[in-house]
Amino acid sequence: MSEAELVKISPRGQVVIPKDIREALGLEGGERLAIKAQGDVILLKRVEIPELKESWGEIFKWGESFAREKGIKEEDVGKIVHRHRGVKG
Repeated sequence: MSEAELVKISPRGQVVIPKDIREALGLEGGERLAIKAQGDVILLKRVEIPELKESWGEIFKWGESFAREKGIKEEDVGKIVHRHRGVKG
């Protein structure tokens, strides 16, 4: 890994991670990082957060399967939601 480098915070609070560090860690634009302050140290950690679009299909399939197993029909959904929200209909 490279030695410490001096970077500057932009007026909008942005910091550029130097190219040699990005390359050494395999970081690419658009990746997400968790940030934490410990005293006067700032820690960054790569995190993977599944995009909703990627997960939505699986969530939808699970919901359909659950409804089928419980005998819930599409026309029942509104009534169930209202009942749980305490809405009289």
